[in-house]
Amino acid sequence: MSKLFRTKGGMTIAQLTGAWSSELAEGGEDPKQCEQNLVHILMEDILNGRLDDSGPLRDDGQRLGLRLITPEHKAGFIKGPQLHELIHIDRSRVLHNVVIMKEALLDFAQRHQLPSPSWWADSASMPTTEARTTGRSMNPIAERRLPDPWASNRES
Repeated sequence: MSKLFRTKGGMTIAQLTGAWSSELAEGGEDPKQCEQNLVHILMEDILNGRLDDSGPLRDDGQRLGLRLITPEHKAGFIKGPQLHELIHIDRSRVLHNVVIMKEALLDFAQRHQLPSPSWWADSASMPTTEARTTGRSMNPIAERRLPDPWASNRES
């Protein structure tokens, strides 16, 4: 399974925690409990803004480690604290529509002294040629600024 994720620039919280928790579970630890613990710790860091400055370098010099997939299936920038309201409205939507960028997740793993996900660990220290020369990410997700990530919830 890890080879399938190797080239992805980011994964949703649900994809990431589902795949990574089986690698993190130790001894007789239940992988589902490990997944719940991982979601909790990730969400704590996200809501406290700890992933906001650890994503791929953008043209404007900022690093945002999170993206929100909109109802139009496009990804827009979002800062972790902006998810407080949305998490209370629809936690499942956050888990399946918030993408954590590879760089942000590798920073998270290092801060928490966790082994990096196997599918990203071997390429973690080597940015792509284009990223090194232009400062741009090779992430295939279309990125744009979101004016209001909860607009669709208010209309329904």
